[in-house]
Amino acid sequence: MSRPDFLSPIYLRSAATLGVANGSSCTPDPQKLLNPNRTPMLIDQFRFSGPTVSDLSMAIGDVCQYILADIRLGSIPLTNGLVPIGAFAPTYLLYPGGASMAAGQIVADTQLVWHLPRPMYVPPDVQVSVKFARAPFAAIGANSASLPLEACSMVAGIAGRSMPHGSPVPDKMYVPWVGATSIYDAVTEWESRDSELGNPHRESMRITKFVGFNGKVSTRLGGSGETYTSLQMNCAPDFNLRMTLSSGKMLVRDPTPYCHLFPGERPYFNCDGVLQQNEFVRAMLSMTPVTGGLAGADPQVADLRFTTIGMQGYREIQTPQGAQP
Repeated sequence: MSRPDFLSPIYLRSAATLGVANGSSCTPDPQKLLNPNRTPMLIDQFRFSGPTVSDLSMAIGDVCQYILADIRLGSIPLTNGLVPIGAFAPTYLLYPGGASMAAGQIVADTQLVWHLPRPMYVPPDVQVSVKFARAPFAAIGANSASLPLEACSMVAGIAGRSMPHGSPVPDKMYVPWVGATSIYDAVTEWESRDSELGNPHRESMRITKFVGFNGKVSTRLGGSGETYTSLQMNCAPDFNLRMTLSSGKMLVRDPTPYCHLFPGERPYFNCDGVLQQNEFVRAMLSMTPVTGGLAGADPQVADLRFTTIGMQGYREIQTPQGAQP
């Protein structure tokens, strides 16, 4: 009896060094993300790894706001240009020693995973490319001494399934999409642009999840010389969010605390909706201005900087010609 065909698991990875300069970028070798079996594959996850040092301020869960990614399947974009990794691969926080602000007491992920809303069919010999870039710190008035600016090796990984030779080619395939609005200005009110959380495609798009990330991290010396990390990831109770659709319908009606929608241990909420071409979601963020505080407090808590809201979903397109194995 012959062995039946099956989908064999496959994991591909490619790395590149991201420099320290403002706006610097790097592109891992896309050949290493190409299915070596020269057959179609289904991608279930994208995985991103970065700095793995023990200091909290350098964990990938912290730098995901400052490192952006542009992902493409061949010539088909999967992201709305360069968007923060945290907009689609949420980071989860763990508090093993209680909610202490001391470095080492709060654990952030060292690998971020984008679980695609639907498996993505990749024809044989079609490349997946990932471009990493740093947010332009000089343009956002950030204190470079408080941000993780060391050069680091960024790894893009693909987890999926390799299909056997002779598998039928689907007429249509599911393609994920990520859009995001990010705040890099010292403001207390913010409204997303129509082009950020929308559907620019001809096909209708199914929206499945919104991801929030508020990464205000700065390292400074304590009174006795210890290094402490100020962490307000999704924990600022004075941040409020409203969301509406371009049709005028309400998604989040009343100003709702940001941390209630995107708690640190699970910074997303699922949804199920459809956006037609050129329809969009508008996000409106506001906060209570901070006029004072404890001596030595992080000044970044006084504004909305380093806050991101990501929207992800998928659309169905015709399988490109030439996809036959």
